[in-house]
Amino acid sequence: HFMFEVLPAAMVCLEKFPDFRLLVPAGAPRYITMYAQLISDSKPLVATGSLRVKKAIIAGRTPYSGFIQKAEILRLQSFFQSRFPRQQGELKLYISRAKDQRRTLENEATLEAKLIAMGFEIYLLQEMTVSAQIELFRRAKHIIAPHGAGLSNIIWCSQQASLIEIFPFKSRNDCYSRLAVNSGMNYQYFVCEQSKTSFGMIPVDSIFGPVRKVSY
Repeated sequence: HFMFEVLPAAMVCLEKFPDFRLLVPAGAPRYITMYAQLISDSKPLVATGSLRVKKAIIAGRTPYSGFIQKAEILRLQSFFQSRFPRQQGELKLYISRAKDQRRTLENEATLEAKLIAMGFEIYLLQEMTVSAQIELFRRAKHIIAPHGAGLSNIIWCSQQASLIEIFPFKSRNDCYSRLAVNSGMNYQYFVCEQSKTSFGMIPVDSIFGPVRKVSY
């Protein structure tokens, strides 16, 4: 939600009021501060308590949370293109949730081992800076990942890139499928089977047919 609802609004404000500075709450997630530093020439202010300012600009947000407008995608892509030029897509990525306590998947390690044997590289996005994530997805050709916020990064991919998204058992949110289609990417998804110890059992064998088709 931050990348597609808050960030574009902040960018519009800075375009209209370039002398203003962004205000970030103390304790905000690290990625918020990182993005604030990327879109502004001035270091963001950190609010550690109540503040009094002479003038403040409060940007509105879309009332349709999760429904990403094409204009916002293009605004982000255009702005970051000069800072992170798109490269030739060559990497095969798996975005792991191995260190995430939410929506863990029982046999993710099995899937990762098989993907490594096929030339995929495993990444933990929470260990990377925002800039490193953008640069990584700029170079991506094929991406496989469980559903999660890290997939917001697919807007940095080329239209020739492909995405296979894995949903937990009995769960499906089409926000990233719509984002992939709006970005011109090839998109497929799979839903996990039921598991008593996690949020799902990845259908590894079912996934590998499409993986072989797109990755060779």
